[in-house]
Amino acid sequence: MRPTIGMTAYSDKCSDTISFSLELIDYLWGRRQQTSRDPESGGQLFGIINNYGIIVTTASGPYSNDMRSSTRYQSDPLQAQKEIEQQAKRGQLYLGEWHTHCQNLPNPSHYDITAMKALVASSSLNLRHAILLIVGNNHIPNSFYIESFGKTDSIKWNMIGLSQNETSAKRKNFTAEEIGNA
Repeated sequence: MRPTIGMTAYSDKCSDTISFSLELIDYLWGRRQQTSRDPESGGQLFGIINNYGIIVTTASGPYSNDMRSSTRYQSDPLQAQKEIEQQAKRGQLYLGEWHTHCQNLPNPSHYDITAMKALVASSSLNLRHAILLIVGNNHIPNSFYIESFGKTDSIKWNMIGLSQNETSAKRKNFTAEEIGNA
């Protein structure tokens, strides 16, 4: 099955793009915090890298042993690693982390930034940067915050998406050749 791209992120700092499948967006949107009492949800992001850029197609989590509160999320590291290995067997690369914030326009906390820097410092990655995606409560695409973290820098990304008035024919359906890792 070919992913249908629902949103794409770009940055003035680089020529790459990060695209997100509609299925992934639906999955994440269904796990957002709807009230300030709800615990944060989160997990890992997976996808592919090809000539069209980075395409995020799958998310995992939350897991039963995650540390979750209304203001903090930390994945169960054993379950996260198991999921990374399972996705690798399916040809999906580990691309980063996602979690929710009960904010209309989400921003990373100091803990989020520290955790991502520690993850990048201690990991072997498929990318120069690991993606952090925070899902808020506003209308899509405004409720998605994206920043990627490298060993020495970070990049904030701007999200663009199709309006509800645009037809699905305008959405990019990737062919098998386009999806293949380049």
